[in-house]
Parts: sequence; C-alpha cells; structure tokens
Amino acid sequence: MNKQFLFYILISVLFFSCNDEEIQDDNFNAADDFNRTIEINSYHVYDVPNALDSILPEVQVEIYSVRENFIDRINADAIRTTDSTGLCIFENRNKDYYWIVAEDDAFGIITDSVSTPANTISFVELLFY
Repeated sequence: MNKQFLFYILISVLFFSCNDEEIQDDNFNAADDFNRTIEINSYHVYDVPNALDSILPEVQVEIYSVRENFIDRINADAIRTTDSTGLCIFENRNKDYYWIVAEDDAFGIITDSVSTPANTISFVELLFY
C-alpha cells in the first residue's frame, strides 16, 4: 500500500471518530430536577432608629411547595432550624416556588415565599420585628 492511501484512511478514521455528542452520565437523572437551593437568613430588627439589626439563631423554618399545605401548615417539604449565624439552607429542591413559615419563640411567626428557578440559589431574608 502506498503512504498516501494510508494517510487518507487515517484522516478518514479520525474525522469520522470525532463526535460532538456528550457522553451521558448514567448517575444523573435530569427528570428529577433536584438542582435548586434556598438560603435563608433570619434577623431581629430593632425599632430604635439607627440601631443595628442582629442575627436570629434557633428559628424554625418550614418550606412548602403546595399552597394548601402552607395554609394548613401540614406536610412541610422540609424543616430546618437556623444556626448560630441565623442561616439555614434547603438543598436539592425540585419545585419552582416555595412558601415559607418561620417561627421564633420570642418574636412569633412570619411568612414569606420564594421563586426557585432551575440551577439557582435563592436568597431570603426573614425580618422579625
């Protein structure tokens, strides 16, 4: 065989072996869509003008993806308690919207809601007065 013929065969093999299609990861299931995170910070806001706000630890936070469950406060999707920095994180969420109920023994109950687009971290500040 001549060298030019082998060269064309080699180029053809290389050209046809290239593939732009991504290799599928068998461990990833895109249909599950668990790629959203909600990060919640809780604060106590003082009524005194120019006073500093303070972080509020030990707040129980519940999230709901079903409005009726939120209204009745049944079947929460997840429940967390804020840490010493007033932070709690809800990871691996798969819904577009959540309702939030936060309860502190001294300051009562507040509610909020948050949109959670795919592949994002949503930030919520809970302000107790």
